[in-house]
Amino acid sequence: MRIWLVKTNDIDYDLYQSAVVIAATHLEAEHLVWERLTNNKQVENYYGSKFEQNWHAREINLDKEGIVLADFNAG
Repeated sequence: MRIWLVKTNDIDYDLYQSAVVIAATHLEAEHLVWERLTNNKQVENYYGSKFEQNWHAREINLDKEGIVLADFNAG
């Protein structure tokens, strides 16, 4: 298994913007995030059944030190 940073630019209120996922491939990571964070009743009830979020996975390099994800919501 590998660790992936999965992000989307398709964001609005009450939606996830990114996730750190463990999966074998980037396609599995993207599908897992879509299935768990986009394809659910709360999102469908608010945005409609045709709403899509396009997720993009990037493998996390475990060989170097760094911040994987920092989420700052100013407001």
